[in-house]
Amino acid sequence: MGETNICLGLSAHGYFSSSGASMEDDYQELLKPFFSFLYANPSVLFSFSFSSKIFSFLEKKHPESLEILRELYVRRQLEFLGCSYHDPMLPLLFPTDRTSQIEKMNSMIRSLLGKRPRGMVLPGSVWDYSLVTSLSSCGMEYVMLDSTLVPSSSRSYFPLITGGMGKSLKVLCVHSGLAPDFDSGEEPAAWISRIQKAVSKSSAGSGNPGGNESPVVTVMFDLPAFRKFFTSPFFGYVTGCFRSGDDGKPQDVRFTLPQIYLKSAKTFIPAYIPAGMDWNLARWSRKPFESCENRSRFPLTIYDYLNCYKSSGSLYDRMMYISMILAQGHGGDKVQKKLAKEKLWDAQCIENYAALPSGLPASSERRKEAFRLLNEAEHIIRQGQESRKGKKDSGPRASIVSYDYNRDGLSEYVCSMKNLRLVITRLAAQIMELDNIVKGCNYASSLSRIRAFDGMEDGYTRGFFTDHFFAAGGIDGYSLSLDAGTDIFSKLLFDEKKLDTKRNEIIFSSRVCIPGLHTPIELLKKYTILDDGISIQYILKNDGTEPLLGTFVVESNFAQTCFSRKLDYQYSCELVLDGETRLLDTNSPFRSDGHVSALRVTDRFDKMQFNFEPNEEAGFIADTIVFNRPDAYNDIREDSRTLVTSFFWNVDLPAGMSIEKNINFSVTSVQSRKRTPLPAL
Repeated sequence: MGETNICLGLSAHGYFSSSGASMEDDYQELLKPFFSFLYANPSVLFSFSFSSKIFSFLEKKHPESLEILRELYVRRQLEFLGCSYHDPMLPLLFPTDRTSQIEKMNSMIRSLLGKRPRGMVLPGSVWDYSLVTSLSSCGMEYVMLDSTLVPSSSRSYFPLITGGMGKSLKVLCVHSGLAPDFDSGEEPAAWISRIQKAVSKSSAGSGNPGGNESPVVTVMFDLPAFRKFFTSPFFGYVTGCFRSGDDGKPQDVRFTLPQIYLKSAKTFIPAYIPAGMDWNLARWSRKPFESCENRSRFPLTIYDYLNCYKSSGSLYDRMMYISMILAQGHGGDKVQKKLAKEKLWDAQCIENYAALPSGLPASSERRKEAFRLLNEAEHIIRQGQESRKGKKDSGPRASIVSYDYNRDGLSEYVCSMKNLRLVITRLAAQIMELDNIVKGCNYASSLSRIRAFDGMEDGYTRGFFTDHFFAAGGIDGYSLSLDAGTDIFSKLLFDEKKLDTKRNEIIFSSRVCIPGLHTPIELLKKYTILDDGISIQYILKNDGTEPLLGTFVVESNFAQTCFSRKLDYQYSCELVLDGETRLLDTNSPFRSDGHVSALRVTDRFDKMQFNFEPNEEAGFIADTIVFNRPDAYNDIREDSRTLVTSFFWNVDLPAGMSIEKNINFSVTSVQSRKRTPLPAL
């Protein structure tokens, strides 16, 4: 076996916020001193992978640093690894979006540094075998993947090669387990010795293809780890190894760059690398918010992750919807399509789905901003379509399309309206997505409480027009905790009884026995889609032989979409109670047992009004729920809030009889300070 090659690199993705001050601090404290050190030490080799945001920041704020990097690049002292422009998870994208984002990043690096990259990194090592063709077509010769993705039969410290469809791609494994152990007091010499022992042990088996090939170990630091490395004795030890004549240099070890090593490599181990992702993502993909080992024979993929975290999965569904619209190529000129595609690409960033480095799901704030970008993209597309038709009014008229929107094997109902877009699901026959495509976000993307973080378990998905039925007295417990408890309707899969796309009507039905009652209940729920709102009709029927006593509740949840201030500032809540308009404090619980005839919720941030008008007076409950979740570093913090508004009616229904309730729901834009009075019934 030849000498061990060690490639060190910095992969700075996902750690610079949009705050210029934060970027400036990281640059002054870390990047600038490191660039200066490299310039003064021509023998030190290092590889980099920067996101487009970092390059844009350097170009705008510190162009002198790019001059230094360009000089280091000419010296062949540095190697820049490519990536995708907005750091997406490439397997989730259409092939055209994959190659476009890679090529855009390649062009940026070439314009700033004078040379395009030949290798690239994938955020979170989110990999799929289909990427071989996409990466090869973009001129990529190799890709860096976490070593845990490689099957044990092919895992070694030698370069791999994988291929398909007439294309091949070299693979360098990133060995996270061989990074310096800063916390245990490990000495630099002991670190190098640990690497050599791991390589020697692997080469003693079947991993050494020729017996005299030089193995390679690649260690890529993220920004927090690199900060520790740069200020530790490891850095001085490693840089000393690059200098000639250093007596402390370890034997049979050579620090190099990936491209330099691959040019001299003669043997590559053929390997099939199945779809997967690195351990930081995979360990959270079996149970929500529970880190656990994957004991199955099959690697976990990004789709397992999205199925585990429904909120991230919902964002993916919305992203794919916009991708399909753009892929169809209808509507607007090239400038509009390009602008819409930029919004789409920005929403595809991995940070909107998963928070690195921990691998936990992204914060609600990141997801809401991604929803906002996607809504803006759809608005641009609609404007283009209307301009082609010569229409002056924005948006299409009401329409319904039924297909499997969220990959659950069942049909969902995508309702396009003038300035809105709804997705209705058969689970609880509720609105699971409510998008204001003009200037808003997804108001229906509320979380559900988890006992470990919130002290209570909801057990159902919170959307708009989620229905509950409680036995006599059950409304008291609900009003105190907003806990549906043993309610069935909020957890039930409704049947589609009728879909009329001409009249824009959907009728759902369900028949069930409520726990605590021995009377079967049938609920018919009819949605009528209008241009600027919907009409919901409920028919509740007692199918038993005994009277039905209880409370019927219709719940709607307004998710927090503005995070610059608390939710109690974002939403104002007005209702007509006993014929008079009353303004509620949304930060305090409220309950009225009747005489409520109308409700208006105003989003002060996006200037939207949501109007509810029941056909007869109802009881009303309103309160705010706080959701706590782990952040990117696994600290429990407040993640978001939801305003819960619920109408309820007491039910005393004889056997075989039915009752009907109706709610008209409309969404309007606040055009001026002049307020439209609430209707009083």
